[in-house]
Amino acid sequence: AGTAVLWLLLTRALPYPALVVVIALQGLCAAGAIPNLSRALAEAFGTASFSRSFGLATTVSLPLNVAFVPLVPWIRAQTGSYVPAMLGVAVMLAIAFLLSLYACRGDGRRETVAMA
Repeated sequence: AGTAVLWLLLTRALPYPALVVVIALQGLCAAGAIPNLSRALAEAFGTASFSRSFGLATTVSLPLNVAFVPLVPWIRAQTGSYVPAMLGVAVMLAIAFLLSLYACRGDGRRETVAMA
């Protein structure tokens, strides 16, 4: 959700210092994506199936990553702006956030693990 908001902020004409802060915060958010995905997959599928689930998750996301490389410049060429592409990313992140909330709604069967 925070990353979606940061992408939306990039569509605004921010002063340079604010832009630096937004981009730095995006970097911090992105740095936590893989560890959080890894933790979620390990909890959902168990450590024995982690490598398989991580491989499948990255395989599913690969077409989107590859498609966006030529798509974003094409959108820029068609519209004269990167704003539509950034809005698209923000919308996809918001959808992912809502799906994550739905997926972790809890069914009462999970045990809480105490950290020592």
